[in-house]
Amino acid sequence: MKIFKELISALQPTEEKKNIPESLQEIVFELNDMPEEEANELATYGFLLARVARADLSVSDEERQSIVKILVDKAGFSAKRARGLAILVEKKNEWRGSTDNYIVAREFGKSASDSQKKHLMTCLFAVAAADQSISGQEEKELKQIAAELKMIESDFLEVISDFREYRDILKS
Repeated sequence: MKIFKELISALQPTEEKKNIPESLQEIVFELNDMPEEEANELATYGFLLARVARADLSVSDEERQSIVKILVDKAGFSAKRARGLAILVEKKNEWRGSTDNYIVAREFGKSASDSQKKHLMTCLFAVAAADQSISGQEEKELKQIAAELKMIESDFLEVISDFREYRDILKS
């Protein structure tokens, strides 16, 4: 009976995991060869990258390739592993994004420094611009994420300025 109680206790969410959505925990589980903190950060990046890519309800090949490149650069993954993770985060966001998007961004925003938020936002804009265009829906999603992260407005404006040539709203 004691072993059963210990097993049940081990399966209960800890205080620090209560705020981590199940979809993110599943991605972290796939990254089990990494330190947990690093896996959490990478899973969050991936989930939010997929969120932006899916803002217009479809993910282009260019957006998927951009996600892969960011995962290779950020985590040092092989291209094959990064492609697998990109597909996983895309599916998790498709299945659970509507319920988990806000929580994932908010939790990252609580622990991230201003420079980490700015770096993430730059990566998010790179995914949105991967097809040479940032649609109105993608831009709306990017602004929503910035608000959820509680990003400094001047930092957001600096990042959006760097991508102005891709913004559909500014094209004639």
